[in-house]
Amino acid sequence: MINKRVQEWEPTNGLSLEKNAIESITSNRSLLVLAGPGAGKTELLAQKVGYLFHENSTLRTPKKILAISFKRDAAKNLSERVEKRFGAEASKSFVSKTFDSFAKGLLDSFSLGIPENYRPDKNYKIAIQNKKQNDIRAAFDLTGAVKKKGLTDSQYNKKLNDVLIKNKLPLDVGKSTHTKIIGAWSYLLRGKGSLEPSLNFQMIWIGYT
Repeated sequence: MINKRVQEWEPTNGLSLEKNAIESITSNRSLLVLAGPGAGKTELLAQKVGYLFHENSTLRTPKKILAISFKRDAAKNLSERVEKRFGAEASKSFVSKTFDSFAKGLLDSFSLGIPENYRPDKNYKIAIQNKKQNDIRAAFDLTGAVKKKGLTDSQYNKKLNDVLIKNKLPLDVGKSTHTKIIGAWSYLLRGKGSLEPSLNFQMIWIGYT
């Protein structure tokens, strides 16, 4: 049975939604919604935000609704829809981020709680990884942690990222195989010579979250 509060709620923007969409929006359970490109997943989330605002009329900062997306365009699109429909004041209670941005925010907010030897420099930057400059490669090259012999540039870059994921923090300092990898992590966390402190998003959400 649908309760009275749900019956009172109506989709925003004058949209008429199918039964499954309405059930997904008004459900209080965790749901997996599968849909192809252009099927309206972002719209479904925007409607869900509207429903949550309806059900929680007293929702105010610092309490917020958090939406996580894979791509920046999707996160921005959802944020803009919510502000346009519910106003700037209501949108202060809604946060739309990518996985990368959310993970970086957690790291930056709680960095002082990380053991000092694993804490990135406060002025760290997002690592550059392109044909002209590759900060991750530079750190590994300094330590000789990964051999490039016989690998193309793209294969070598993938191997470096795989090594970072496999050997996430905290590393076992007692393992001899970790010595050079710890060195690479150290150079990336605090810099070395011309190499500035740098982390890529994989290092952030695999290493710290």
